[in-house]
Amino acid sequence: MSNEQSKSSGTSPWVVLGVLALAAVAVYTIASGGQIKKLGIFGLEVEFEQRQDAPVPVESEAVPTAAPIPAALTTSQWMPMDLNGDGVTDVQFWDSDRNGDGIADYRAFDTNRNGIPDQYVYFDATQPGGAIFGFDPRETGVMESWGWDTDADTRTDTWAWDLNRNGFFDQWAWDRNRDGAIDLYGYDANEDGQMEEYREQ
Repeated sequence: MSNEQSKSSGTSPWVVLGVLALAAVAVYTIASGGQIKKLGIFGLEVEFEQRQDAPVPVESEAVPTAAPIPAALTTSQWMPMDLNGDGVTDVQFWDSDRNGDGIADYRAFDTNRNGIPDQYVYFDATQPGGAIFGFDPRETGVMESWGWDTDADTRTDTWAWDLNRNGFFDQWAWDRNRDGAIDLYGYDANEDGQMEEYREQ
């Protein structure tokens, strides 16, 4: 067999590269929870969709990033909260009515009872469950994450983070089985509201 004949009968390196590229996309698609609908070989056609059971991010136009508590807040303004009914204060809270209509606009919580708020709830009828929760675990006055009670069962089931502090959410988390623990994370790298990656907890 001549060299010319062996060259013509061999597989083109471009076809091999194309097949490898499609295989890589297929593996990534399945691993990230996508479903392959169409997968070409020579035309390099790939089409997939996000997992059907993935939750949808919460739409929120104005999420508060800074704590609204006045600097003059003193411990005498805190109200005790006994969560388990054993007669011992578990959490302190303080309400604020910013517009003077007699209805609390937000509530600040001091969960470790050190006199510094670390969680907030903003009462807002435009939000899922009528409220948005802010979490400041390091007590710096800046929210590190936000949460929603999307099914109005009084428990936060959806969280979001703005990791790069640019005003857009880039990481999400969900408690899908309502057991109080996060079981799914979503990553929105380009901050367009669509998850590029999901990870089970």
